[in-house]
Amino acid sequence: MAQLWRRMRTQTEAFWREFAVSDEDIEGLYSSFLEKEEPRTLDELALQLVRRYCEADKARLLAELERGPVYRPSDKHEVGQEILFPTRDYVLGKVESARPGRNPKYGPFEVIGVRFPGKAEAIEFASSFTQPHPLNLSVADDGSGGQGEQTPERLFELYGDHIRAKLDQALRDDPEVCAVDGRWFLKSLLPEVHIGHLNLAEAMITMSQRPLTVDELMVELDLAPDAKPSARRFALELALDQDERFDAIPSDDAQRWFLFALEPTAVVDVPWRLLPERGMGRAPRHLLSELVGFAREINDELDDLPGQAPAGDSVSFVLSYAHWREGTLPLCKAVRAFLPDNAGDRFPINMTLGPDGKRVAGWALLKERYAWGLGDWYRAQEIPVGATVNIARGADPRTLAVSYERRPRRGEWVKEANVVDGALVFEMQRRAYTCEYDRNLVLTVVDQEALDKLALQLREREATLFDTLLKIVPELTKFSSKATFHATTLYAAVNVLRRVGAAPVFAELTTRACFDPVGAGNWTFNADLKDVVYGTEEEMRERPFSQQAELVRDTPVAI
Repeated sequence: MAQLWRRMRTQTEAFWREFAVSDEDIEGLYSSFLEKEEPRTLDELALQLVRRYCEADKARLLAELERGPVYRPSDKHEVGQEILFPTRDYVLGKVESARPGRNPKYGPFEVIGVRFPGKAEAIEFASSFTQPHPLNLSVADDGSGGQGEQTPERLFELYGDHIRAKLDQALRDDPEVCAVDGRWFLKSLLPEVHIGHLNLAEAMITMSQRPLTVDELMVELDLAPDAKPSARRFALELALDQDERFDAIPSDDAQRWFLFALEPTAVVDVPWRLLPERGMGRAPRHLLSELVGFAREINDELDDLPGQAPAGDSVSFVLSYAHWREGTLPLCKAVRAFLPDNAGDRFPINMTLGPDGKRVAGWALLKERYAWGLGDWYRAQEIPVGATVNIARGADPRTLAVSYERRPRRGEWVKEANVVDGALVFEMQRRAYTCEYDRNLVLTVVDQEALDKLALQLREREATLFDTLLKIVPELTKFSSKATFHATTLYAAVNVLRRVGAAPVFAELTTRACFDPVGAGNWTFNADLKDVVYGTEEEMRERPFSQQAELVRDTPVAI
């Protein structure tokens, strides 16, 4: 029995790397389902396989060891005796001869001649050898403290990814099993769920106007009372999952079910205005340090700037055109921290609005980085593009408190976006608002449908961001006696047509020689240099092609 685990194939990496699911394995899982009548996760099923293989491997090896004693040099061996040799994969050899050993260094011992199957000549081994030797060690004194064997749980930790992938594919290919919400079950054990049950579930959700758990639904469903509760729940979940009316909503405690018909369009399908344009995602780029500060204040969810300070219990953001139009708010990193991280990518939330705390139902889409449900509030409160909106932690993890800073209504000149002859143009118009906003970011819109048409044309043409800047910048500089524009105004104007973060816009300002900073966030434009790009940090700072007497040199920051 010495070091038995060392001879087990299941203790080797090679065995599990070459592992493939057999028909016998699937039959064993069938038996498990029939025995317990409980749905099982993929990990539970995979670990069960590992345990079964380890047990079978150990039983095989023990059966081999029953054929004879294991060779140990310290034992006395007799001619005619059959012995198992661990160094030869436990092949059985027969002792044919014995003679005294001749080595004064080791004292008295014997040398035995052993013949193995298929070998013409005997091979000699030491016998009655009392000196230290590795093959004389038992499991308890092999240096591992008896802990050398890896448990099935440890083997699954080491090689579970491969085992899990193989088993998942085998189960998907098997018509006798089914899965829902990461759990598997045998189809023959499922009670029937008919269309009447599903229609009643639809009616219950419609009346509740909120997602319901399977347990809540089963209160009213007369579903196979003699079946085990776990089988009934699984059968209903599977039927709901296969019915196109129902939507599975992850939750902290249990998956809930809702109706696609009751969900807002912006929750079922991401609005195209919120979709970041291809190539505008996170990528290494440089921004002048002043622009990094502006980007942090804007807090665009597409930027997620590294090193941004935690928000604490509240955070503010500048309302962009896309979010204003869709009635959404950006879920930047700080806001996402206010929401539960174990509720899935998409789930209902509540939002309390303003000082009166009015509650409205909304949805959080963490993967797409926005929350829906503020459209009516934006319109009722006359909150414009460029307004500063505050988000705070709610009373519970699924609630956000949304507010803005009120101020007396007063008229000011703001930029108004419109489409003229197929191009984006800006004019100044007098508007009055009762909320705080950034004067460089505030915008109004004349013809939203015309802007949509122009924006879609740009997407179809896949125009570059720089090409868009070249068309917009002259529209912004016409309002300045010095032909300047503010960096954040450019970001706001670009987002009327294209959904991009502040960082890509500011990176173009930093690296293009045709743009020069002249202080307080203002920039100039020289069309003659539109083909010149600064490639080093020194060039971005010094801007050697600049002809601006008021040039402000700033340190570029890699983000």
